[in-house]
Amino acid sequence: MSVDALKRKLISQYVYLMFGILLGYSLVFYFIIKDSFFAACTFAYSVLLFYTFMIIRKSYNIKLLVHLYMTYAPLFAGFIMLDFWKYSAATAMWLLPVPLGAHILLGKKYVYIYSVYIFLIIVTVSILTKLFKFDYFSLTNVNVMVISDTFVGLANLAVFSILLYYNEKIRKAEIEENFLIN
Repeated sequence: MSVDALKRKLISQYVYLMFGILLGYSLVFYFIIKDSFFAACTFAYSVLLFYTFMIIRKSYNIKLLVHLYMTYAPLFAGFIMLDFWKYSAATAMWLLPVPLGAHILLGKKYVYIYSVYIFLIIVTVSILTKLFKFDYFSLTNVNVMVISDTFVGLANLAVFSILLYYNEKIRKAEIEENFLIN
């Protein structure tokens, strides 16, 4: 399988995985955290992600799609982080796969760029939560954050697993393509 085909397969598998994870997280918001607004936002985001991908999946520019996603997905996570930061910084885990995804799909240079971008989002969230009160909701039982944090951790483990799995396949295909060219 070619490098391009493997990258497309990774993107497809990632979209399906994230669709499921985000649907699950919207259920966590709704039933456990008891926040219908964030449940609706996460549900809408998951449907938009999946529907958009279904429309463009036949023909898309990999780099353009990855850059767009790696720009707006961390911003959505930052939006969620604003309200959760006072309870748990674990929501920042949503941002951790971004540099690895950049490495696999875009190249080494973009690891640094997206790492700085992620760092800036985390610092911005931290500063904004110190300067302003984001009290959209308040938890009466902070213990529900353990469930949310566990879900986020397991979801990111799944994302890292799929990224690492395809990283190996893509590297092997690159070596084979370079061998055939030379």
